[in-house]
Amino acid sequence: MIAAACGAVSGEAPGRASGTATLFAAASLARVMGGEAGAFARAHPGESVDGDYEGSQQLLAKLRADPGVADLFISADTARMDEARRQDLVGTPVVLAHNRMVIIVPRGNPGRVTALADLARSGTRLVVADPAVPAGAFTVRLFTNAVARGDVAAGFDAGVARNTVSREDNVEGVVTKVASGEVDAGVAYATDAMATSDVAAVPVPEGDDPLTSYPAAVTRQARHARVAADFLAFLRSSAGQDILRRAGFLPP
Repeated sequence: MIAAACGAVSGEAPGRASGTATLFAAASLARVMGGEAGAFARAHPGESVDGDYEGSQQLLAKLRADPGVADLFISADTARMDEARRQDLVGTPVVLAHNRMVIIVPRGNPGRVTALADLARSGTRLVVADPAVPAGAFTVRLFTNAVARGDVAAGFDAGVARNTVSREDNVEGVVTKVASGEVDAGVAYATDAMATSDVAAVPVPEGDDPLTSYPAAVTRQARHARVAADFLAFLRSSAGQDILRRAGFLPP
């Protein structure tokens, strides 16, 4: 369940918070969170945030192995956050932002990919995230929706499977391979396309796109719970939301 509260903050003495909180955040947030952390530190002297950015499933595995290893967890989907909640690893989560899925192509679009249907075209080299990670699961949903809505021709799934040359552990791996020109196209978040001039975005039909969510929660065994809660509050503030918006994220 995603609610509008940050969860309890305990285990720290009263008074002004200080210290460095450890952030576990989905790989698709890596670029924007540097700016968020810098703005937060300027607004909160004595408080700072260090980030670990990987696939949400990898971060959850680390948190499960050592519940005190991170102070704040931001997932790229609700499924991993729900799992963390069931295991009592985090407090009550809030949704920080949304994102959209797009096709990304190398600069100049040498593969001439202009629509979803082109991903199944013979000879197109495609990279996607593994279905075990949020970006991969959303890619599967995107393709499923396109087939169900009739936005692609029969045989699309088989063509995509034939053309897929790699399934990456996180969305950053998809962006890297597309940007290098190793493949003709990939599927990533809209914010990834905005973050680098080495790739361009090809939009998908709005009805096919599974709108993604980023829930965040302070961990139950946070060592710097008050700093983490302060950072979460900053991310939800107008200043924090403006940074997310400029990076292409949609409001919660």
